[in-house]
Amino acid sequence: MWSPLKSPHGQAITPGWALALAGLQAGVVGGLSALLYLMFDGLLRDEGVWVSPNLLAGVFYPGKTLSLKFSSATVSGLAVHVLMSGLGWLIFYKLLAHFQFRPRMCRLVGLLIGVTWYYLTFRFFWAQMNTAVVLYQPFPGVLFGHVIFGICLGLYPLHVRTLQQSEPPGQGSPFS
Repeated sequence: MWSPLKSPHGQAITPGWALALAGLQAGVVGGLSALLYLMFDGLLRDEGVWVSPNLLAGVFYPGKTLSLKFSSATVSGLAVHVLMSGLGWLIFYKLLAHFQFRPRMCRLVGLLIGVTWYYLTFRFFWAQMNTAVVLYQPFPGVLFGHVIFGICLGLYPLHVRTLQQSEPPGQGSPFS
């Protein structure tokens, strides 16, 4: 039976797997939030909702990169975005885990991680993998999307607290 340990400050310490799940949850929520913003930004710029996912899909479907319509390539672009945001969490996981009891500092570190993730992915990775992403995504919109991603990562202690309060699968659970 799982029971949280206590820190010297009286706060519950969760096992490593719970911290990993909370971080993954923060990364995916951040990625989806950033994606929603980028889709809304495309709508505001009169380019369409699916521009950002279609640009990311250019890795797998080079001919459909500049499409404004929803297609099977769009689904792969959405998947790439969620995968990259989960990967972003994985790279910085240990850094955020140190701040699980300091929510303000975690939000600041999350914001810095979002901006760092922008420079790592947008300026280096996408410049090599798919230059259309770098050429056709507007600068302030993409940077602000990564800021949203970082803010959501900064909510990591909230996800940890939610997992601490939830009951793990036990005897009364259909999953035990």
